[in-house]
Amino acid sequence: MSRLRITRLNNRIDLSCFPLPETIGIFPLHASPSGKGVPIFPPSWSRSFSSGRSSTWACIALAGTGRIPESLIQAVGPSETLLFASAYDEFLLESRLTGLFREHTGKETSLSGGLVSFDGRGMLILGESGLGKTTCALELVKRGYRWIADDVVVARKRSGGRIYGSNWNPEFPLLEIKGRGIVRAEQVLDRSAILAESRIDCFVELVEEEGMGQGTERGHPLRTLDILETPVYGRSLPVTGDAVGMASKVDTSIRAMTGMGRNH
Repeated sequence: MSRLRITRLNNRIDLSCFPLPETIGIFPLHASPSGKGVPIFPPSWSRSFSSGRSSTWACIALAGTGRIPESLIQAVGPSETLLFASAYDEFLLESRLTGLFREHTGKETSLSGGLVSFDGRGMLILGESGLGKTTCALELVKRGYRWIADDVVVARKRSGGRIYGSNWNPEFPLLEIKGRGIVRAEQVLDRSAILAESRIDCFVELVEEEGMGQGTERGHPLRTLDILETPVYGRSLPVTGDAVGMASKVDTSIRAMTGMGRNH
């Protein structure tokens, strides 16, 4: 598993002529000919997937489709090459597969939530969809925090046992804003307010008020979150009031947990 590679393919020629062992080849279906009656994957390609070859693809992943063309199934035939299809485009599929395999080998993991930072300390904002994680993060940016990720945080363990978090797509960071949909982070935030990564020091979990249980009193951590065998402390906060008020509660809670000063 640790030797498995993932690569994007630009066209069908790469797929048929340059098979790589122990590699997942991601092929965008939109790069295929669409002429009526023209097979996307000719039967002659079966030679490329001969089970007797030592250099056949480990897997072919079709991006941007929900089905595997019959012509590819026939071309692969009885070889050991695996096939699957995904609605993700080739770039998102590559990112997600890379994250999954790194998580499997213990090098990194993906977390569902947002990540902001202040004074070198990173804070995860967790919670179910619709509770205002993105809105809260944007309000915190107005208070001097810096934004790293929305929705998906990629966590990695560095030397010394510290956990760092980054955007799953640092070269093209996106966030989803209610009423606007998915937009580039730079359309909403100043470049200076965006960080590539941050240490993860604590978390706040937004919950509906009726979901609060015992042990969640003000100033007391609710629990620890295990990230790559490293405990990260945090607590739950009930979602009440408007976005500004909720951001204030989160800010106060984060400062209490990390010992940050109150100079802004």
